[in-house]
Amino acid sequence: MLSPHEPPTTGPEPSRADRLEDALSEAVAHALTPALVLEIATERVLAANALAQALLAPGGDPLPGRTLDEFFSDPPTRASDLLLAGRVQGYATTVSLRRRRTGPAHLHAWVQAVGQEVPPRLALGVVVGSSARAALRLPSPAGQELTPVVGTADEGLRIDRISSDIEALLGYSAPVVIGRSILSLVDEVSVAQLLEAIAQVAAGRSGIILDVAARSQSRETILLEAVLWPLIPAPRCAFALLPAPGAVGTSETAIDPALRLSGLARSIGIVNLPRYLFAGPRERDLPGLSELTTRELDIVSRLTSGDRVPAIASALFLSPSTVRNHLLSIYRKLGVHSQQELIHAFREPPGSR
Repeated sequence: MLSPHEPPTTGPEPSRADRLEDALSEAVAHALTPALVLEIATERVLAANALAQALLAPGGDPLPGRTLDEFFSDPPTRASDLLLAGRVQGYATTVSLRRRRTGPAHLHAWVQAVGQEVPPRLALGVVVGSSARAALRLPSPAGQELTPVVGTADEGLRIDRISSDIEALLGYSAPVVIGRSILSLVDEVSVAQLLEAIAQVAAGRSGIILDVAARSQSRETILLEAVLWPLIPAPRCAFALLPAPGAVGTSETAIDPALRLSGLARSIGIVNLPRYLFAGPRERDLPGLSELTTRELDIVSRLTSGDRVPAIASALFLSPSTVRNHLLSIYRKLGVHSQQELIHAFREPPGSR
């Protein structure tokens, strides 16, 4: 029995790694998408939310403690080795879900390392349906002001489509960037890393997330997160550029797990813009395309997928009047006058205009 003057004994203070794991587990529990916390080396599930449980093992044993190969029939991707080695920050791949009764289902799995450990120990995972529409409707992170830049590069790694937000991010106007190598956007220290990632994307048919040091027009070095996804024929790729989560601070507390998870979901959504929307016209086919912002391209993609203004407003957390204002801006930049004319401009074969 303790004397009145003896302080109560407490257990050891949680380590930084334990605190990070707890924070990640809490973020996953409240996520609006099927989400997991993973141990990278073993691919063991440390935490999962109810949505992930229902998707991967409905009616089965709880996910924590089990490994991913229990649920997916695909061999490990080379990108997972790069992640474990700390050479990339994450990867995306299409996986086949094991289902004895209904057969395998195809899903998109996105995995991103979190924390300051080298090699990394923990990762966040998001699993979504294989359709483009499912990925495009993932929630965007709250409070993230800076808009990502999306685009595509051709077989010679020359940028052939890019959103006008490149000017706010790096200072270059979109027409100046089009036709230049994607490698010209990064600092010399990141060229080899970006080339390796592009080669992996082309060979593995999977996406890659990596941090790169970009070079602005004013010669300033800016840390960015680059998301790459393969297009056909290789080595064509779609890309998205956004400020890296560690660009503001380097401590783990500066990277909010919930924001990181929401940012990962946003990466899935924005990389689908160049994958599906930019499969059509280029700047030479549709003058004014490079003047569109990522937000405007997102609205166009939803409109061409069949959504109406109220549905688009709800999905993007905007008012219908704001969406209509964006549409008026899109009409002006592209020289069209109606929704039908806009849809036709993006659906007609490239080069036919």
